[in-house]
This record gives sequence, structure tokens and C-alpha cells, in this order.
Amino acid sequence: MRVSDSEFAQLRQMIEAKRKPAQRVHSPELESEFERWFIREALAQTGWHFAYHVRRSDKAQCRAGFPDWIIGSERQRRVIFAELKRDNTKPTPDQENWIRFLRLCGHECHVWRPRDREEVLKVLSGKETSDER
Repeated sequence: MRVSDSEFAQLRQMIEAKRKPAQRVHSPELESEFERWFIREALAQTGWHFAYHVRRSDKAQCRAGFPDWIIGSERQRRVIFAELKRDNTKPTPDQENWIRFLRLCGHECHVWRPRDREEVLKVLSGKETSDER
């Protein structure tokens, strides 16, 4: 199941509507900018599509710290839980608890930052070894 052009356009509109105008000079990349790259480049290039995205867990009525993204690949028969962060931020204690729990249950779970772009593409293209997951 691939995301249609119209579904992609709707997702892009949703993200753009929530994006605040950039008012910075040479500051670290915003999480929203990395998220746009993740959708436009990483998922599209590697054939993955999103299944679920949590913008704000408090508004979505889910428990705090749940990963931002659940993505799937029919071709690779994989599901990944992904938390996207800025380069200089760490997961919150609630996010760490979810990540630990999901990994304990055997799920593939990643925390990615803008500096991890190469790794993101490697993981999504299936070029990492199973012990790296």
C-alpha cells in the first residue's frame, strides 16, 4: 500500500498549517524541518509509508512519550516506531520508557536526529544488518 499523491498532499498541508514561520539565523534545525525531510525524502525514496503519526500526545489522548511515527514497509515486512528529535535534544523520560518497552517487546524502535540522515536512509532501505536493529 503506497500513499497516493493526494494523501501525501493532505499530510503536507497538515504539517505546513502547523509550522511556524522560521525566524532564526544559523540555529539548529527544527524538528519540523527534519520531519518534512523524513516524509518527503526518506519515506518516499525508500518506499515506506506512514501508518500513524502523533503530533501531540496530549491532544491525541494517548499516553505521554509514545513515539512520533509508526511506519511500515510491505516490501520489507517491517514496522518501525520512530521518535524524531532535534540534534541537541534527548528523549523525555516518558519517551525513554516507551522506547525501552517497545524494544523489550521485540519491536524495532529508533530515535533519529537531523545528523542521522545517512543512518535513517540505511535503516529504511534495509541495508543494516539484523543485529543493528
